[in-house]
Amino acid sequence: MRKYVGQRDKLQLTIDDLKQQLAKGSLRHEEVVGNILALESQLDDFVPTEQSQIDKVFDEQKAKEIVALIEKANALIE
Repeated sequence: MRKYVGQRDKLQLTIDDLKQQLAKGSLRHEEVVGNILALESQLDDFVPTEQSQIDKVFDEQKAKEIVALIEKANALIE
């Protein structure tokens, strides 16, 4: 049980750290968002949550592409 809790806490701390780095702007958005999504998927194995059908079919690659397009649009606006 300790290993289970330790792994869950480690994943959560990593996610929190990435979110802080994202807020500070110290990492590229595409990389951070993809990493956060992947880690949250792993965290689902350790945290009992219900997933909707949308969550089950969510395409991580499309989310990365959307973020990249938003960043390009922001760059054009500025």
